[in-house]
Amino acid sequence: MITFTTGNTIEFLYDAAGTKLRKTVKGGATVQYVQDYLPGGIEYRQTGTGVKRVESVFHAEGRYYNTNVDASNTIAWRKEYNFKDHLGNTIICTSLTCVIKRQRTIQKH
Repeated sequence: MITFTTGNTIEFLYDAAGTKLRKTVKGGATVQYVQDYLPGGIEYRQTGTGVKRVESVFHAEGRYYNTNVDASNTIAWRKEYNFKDHLGNTIICTSLTCVIKRQRTIQKH
């Protein structure tokens, strides 16, 4: 558990093999959201006492992200694709909005 000076907490639940199963974020004693992690790269999110909905489905090239996860039961997928360097680190994540998540500086010799 991580506790902040504001009284907010983040709790993690792992199985015996060390696989992350759940993350719970609380503002004081109030649950803000619960994130469940399933085998195969599927994540569910439940905000407060709301309905649990699919948030992300991961695949080899990136993920599908549900932009309506907190708003409605209608799934609106945003397709995100990862570009990796020679070590397998994600250097750019792009979607239809072309958002750069991380930029790498290349030095000239």
